[in-house]
Amino acid sequence: MPDVKTADPASRYGQVADAWGNLLLAPGALEKDDLFRFLGDPADAPTFKVKRVLPFPLDAGKRLVYYEALNR
Repeated sequence: MPDVKTADPASRYGQVADAWGNLLLAPGALEKDDLFRFLGDPADAPTFKVKRVLPFPLDAGKRLVYYEALNR
């Protein structure tokens, strides 16, 4: 399995659900097709896959990252 990165749950942005959501992150923090888990989650927690990385119009120094769960 490829490397699984981590994301701070405080970076969740806007509408989120158990199987999908958005993160607001610095450019390059996560890229399309990256796998990640949230910091502090147990080893058997869901793994998420980045589906899209979009510019964030309110702050050019941020990216809006859309993700979906892999193993739900």
